[in-house]
Formats: sequence, C-alpha cells, structure tokens
Amino acid sequence: MSETYLKLDPSEINRIFQINQPLEIIINKGADSGRFEEISGKATILAIESETMSLSLSKELLDWFDLFLPQKMIAIQSGYSNEFIFFRSKILRRMIEDSFQIIIENPRVVIKRERRVSRRKPLFSPITYRILRLGDRSLEHLSEKIGTGESKDVSKGGVTILTNLQLPVGLTILIEFPLAGKNISLIGQVRHVKPLQNSNYSFVIGVQFIQPGPEGQKTITENLLKDETLHKGELSL
Repeated sequence: MSETYLKLDPSEINRIFQINQPLEIIINKGADSGRFEEISGKATILAIESETMSLSLSKELLDWFDLFLPQKMIAIQSGYSNEFIFFRSKILRRMIEDSFQIIIENPRVVIKRERRVSRRKPLFSPITYRILRLGDRSLEHLSEKIGTGESKDVSKGGVTILTNLQLPVGLTILIEFPLAGKNISLIGQVRHVKPLQNSNYSFVIGVQFIQPGPEGQKTITENLLKDETLHKGELSL
C-alpha cells in the first residue's frame, strides 16, 4: 500500500495547527541493510504562512540536524478530533537563529501510509558494553574491560550510545542497559560513529542488534508499543 496525500486549504491548516503547538516529527535515515530507520523527536510551530510553516526543533534532534536538508521529506504526527493523523511535508530551508529551525511546505494529510521502518524511542539511561570481536578477530581478552556511557534512543533494531571511546565500525559488543525495570543484555555491532561537540561525551555510536535474544526483544517491543499508545493520547487535540 503506497502513500496517498490530501492537500489542505489555508482554513484547514489554521484549524489543525496553531502557533506554539508541539508536534512529533520523523525523518528517515538510511541504514546499512538498505532499509530506512526513523529518527523522531519533538518540534514546536513558530509561524504559519499561506504556503509554509516554521518549526523549532527540540534538543533531542540536534545531533541529527544534518539530516534536515532542503527537499527532504519529513512526517508529522498530531491529533485532531480524537484521531491520530499523519502528515507529510517537504523541507524548504533550515537555519540556526534563536534555535535550530526548519521551514517546510504546509503539511499534507497522509490518507494511506505504508510503514517499513523501525521507530526509535528516546531513552536516556546508563549503559555498559564489553568488546567481543572485530570482524573475524576474537577480542575476548578485552571482554573484562567495561565501557560506559549513556543510551540516547532505542528501537527494535538497535540503540544509540553516547560514550567517550571511539569504537571502530564493525566492532561487536555486548550491551547492557535498564529498560522497564529489567536489565537488557544484547549483542550488537557498531554501524556508525560520529564525534560530538558541547557534550559530556565525545562520540555518538549507532549499534545494530545482531543477537537481540527473545526476552530483550520482547521488552523493547512492548515498551515501544506502550510509549506509542501513550504518546497518541498526549497529542490529541
């Protein structure tokens, strides 16, 4: 099922969207598997014009600001008449003034929506990891050394880690972090590394789960579904 869009007239835009209204916006990030991963976070409406809308991005999206390029599509989630509605819009411009901002075309309603991506949920909790191997090289002699950091977000397919160690891409690690009152233990592989500035940590590390384990995967899935249900209620207008 492909996506079908319905353009809104100015009166409908002004009825659904208001200045200072919080929204959740979603932007796709390419993954090594060839599929896409959803990066989501909050934004606030700064201005509504006849054809465009200005949004201020929340802090949780600042590390992903380089994804918000002109002509790229984003999804917007909001509620109207107790129904959760998805919108699509195209980025026209981005800028940094009092905050990180984007100018978008006025959103269009998504009538039909096909989901092929994995939702990320912000998750700020302490995380530890142990090094297992790099490619075909076993590094079990380093497994007693524990790396520490903080998780930034989690999805069914992986976790983003903030840490002070520059882990090489392809490194396999054992990850442990608390979630929903349980201690999750998963094996993952480093997929991308990005240096950080103005942070307590030096690097942001993207890790893909390769051996999630049934219990850990079940806890993550249930937590994501629960969070999505609660979030829908919060956004109802």
